[in-house]
Amino acid sequence: MGTSIDGDLQLAQLLKNKLGNALLAEQQMLPGTTVPQLEGAVEVAIRLGFQVPRNFECTLGKYVKSRCAHLIQGTGQRYSNASAKQIPATMYPANNPEVEGAVLDYCVSKAFRSHRVELS
Repeated sequence: MGTSIDGDLQLAQLLKNKLGNALLAEQQMLPGTTVPQLEGAVEVAIRLGFQVPRNFECTLGKYVKSRCAHLIQGTGQRYSNASAKQIPATMYPANNPEVEGAVLDYCVSKAFRSHRVELS
């Protein structure tokens, strides 16, 4: 009888996970519903035109976190800038000026190579 209860609990958990994911996907498709876009510090740096060396990815993340802790929206998995390895990243609202400012300050202070095109 114990095995049946364990099986039922596993089935219930599986259904909860599947239905939860299905409901989330459906909710994202409802008209007028917006899903917040999130970015990690390295993604922001890349978007701003900076090339972050692999050994600086973690310190960039820590620097931005120290300045923008109030904006953290959780963590997510992302691919490392320099490898195909997935690593956990602190996530922030996309296109946030505070996060962009912190990333910019760090990248400029470390003289990371920039691919930014200055508009005239």
